[in-house]
Amino acid sequence: MLSGYFAPLHDQLGNPLRTVNPFGRDKTLRQRNTPLYRVRALPLNVPIPQFWLGAGSSWHKDVVAAQAFQRRLLTRQPDVILDIEPGGSHNMATWRALVPPLLEWMTTRLADTERLMQRAVPGSVPLPMGSVP
Repeated sequence: MLSGYFAPLHDQLGNPLRTVNPFGRDKTLRQRNTPLYRVRALPLNVPIPQFWLGAGSSWHKDVVAAQAFQRRLLTRQPDVILDIEPGGSHNMATWRALVPPLLEWMTTRLADTERLMQRAVPGSVPLPMGSVP
């Protein structure tokens, strides 16, 4: 997750001075719409997407939330990465610093997926990037 949030925010509806809670007063509905709840609620035999987490070390709230989510994911994705940018905050400089390790992580998984797909369909020929089957 890059620049993700672990709890729904109030919607601004185009006006930063007026926010609206999309769940009204329903705290249960708000809680059920968080990644922590969703991962916990899924049966272990249901596959989940692979996650990569990153945060700036100076933005403690993001670090704590990312660490909690990482702990929750470890039962489903034992190699989940949490990349903490030293001195980083919740800003573009931090995201820019986190993009290279994210791309490295993604590239490895995309290549692994391609190899698995070729094994799953014997004799298949990989399509060029951007082509539609």
